[in-house]
Amino acid sequence: RAAAAALVPWLLALLPMQACGLGSAYLPAYYLGVNGAALLGAAVVAVSSPAAAAALQLCGALLPTVHAAELCRQLIAVLLPITARSGAVLPTDPLVAVVYAVTAVCTSSVLVAPLPRRVAARSAGGLGLVAVCCVCFALGSRASPFTDATPKRLVVQHIYRELEGAPHSSGLWVSAFDFSGLRELRETPAAAALLPAVAARTPYACDLDPLTPAPPPAAGRLLFDPPVRPTGCYLSLPFYFPLGGVLGTPDGQGAVFATTVAGRSVKPPPIPQRKRVRIERTGAAPGPEPGSRTLSLRVSGPSHMGVAAPETRLLAWSFAAAEAPRPPVPRRSPFAPDERLHFAFLTCGSGGGAEPCLWDLTLVVNGSAPLPLAVTGHYPDIADTPELEALSEALPTELRADWHWFSSMVQRVELPVGGAETVAYS
Repeated sequence: RAAAAALVPWLLALLPMQACGLGSAYLPAYYLGVNGAALLGAAVVAVSSPAAAAALQLCGALLPTVHAAELCRQLIAVLLPITARSGAVLPTDPLVAVVYAVTAVCTSSVLVAPLPRRVAARSAGGLGLVAVCCVCFALGSRASPFTDATPKRLVVQHIYRELEGAPHSSGLWVSAFDFSGLRELRETPAAAALLPAVAARTPYACDLDPLTPAPPPAAGRLLFDPPVRPTGCYLSLPFYFPLGGVLGTPDGQGAVFATTVAGRSVKPPPIPQRKRVRIERTGAAPGPEPGSRTLSLRVSGPSHMGVAAPETRLLAWSFAAAEAPRPPVPRRSPFAPDERLHFAFLTCGSGGGAEPCLWDLTLVVNGSAPLPLAVTGHYPDIADTPELEALSEALPTELRADWHWFSSMVQRVELPVGGAETVAYS
């Protein structure tokens, strides 16, 4: 009966997974089929050799246990770096603790025989241990989690921005990848004096992202919602990945965009002229749908670049001249459900080379109005500017990890979709 109880769910799960072409259809074989076969073999030899039957049952449980342990190991290896950098939304220590607890229980309980009923009478001792763990967690959370061995991770970018090919502004974009935000910087006198925007919690309005009026209020409501920015801050700041919903906008709490350092205006980083972000519209033609246009672009810049465009305007795109444009997949972040933006990241090496990287983009857009577009370039090899060095020296070692300190550039344009002439921004 035990073998049948394990084999029947295996078949019931395997058949639909196989029919759907799921590559994980082998999992029922690991977790049900192997264990069921071991139980069937144990039932055959149990009469003549109980020890052999127990060994077969152990082997049947061992394979799925080892597999589960490896899956949990890989999960933790991926989860820990991600959660450590997404704590601007919520504290991640409880989440990691739950993952570890589930991992330990799942990989050990398979090999543990059912406990006798009398253990249930000792539940008071178990509740006492849980209470002790809660007290230890509360006390530990009051201490600073940052040390020289585990420093605070800050993303510090020295930014230079151009609007329509002309200089616009420069500054330091400082983001914290943990739930405490910039609190430690505000409590460090040297850093607070160096960056008044951190001490004053100065917000930044994402001035290069277009404002869209909110829809009229629903029935029964008298107040109008404020205007929104469907593109978030992606057209104003050089995001490395589409993590605006996790990092949040520079609201002064978890991130700031500081245009002054120690009372002086931030100068642009020393970006080589050949590797500055350049956008060239090399052609424009009627698109495949009525009222649409197909734009051919050539983008040049450093080895790491990002392209951001409003979702409401972009119908299709491609990143190679010989590639047909395809509709992009809509992004829906649980942390920013109102974002309506398409984002692509382009790389062609590790950076540091003298020659710029080139990409040929094809965009199919709707409407005749200019297309709001931002192309960002990241320069990992330019991390020793005077502004970055000054901030680094003002921070103690536990607040300064050698992680993401680099320079970036934003080329923000309103790209015309009409006409057929070449248009360049650099």
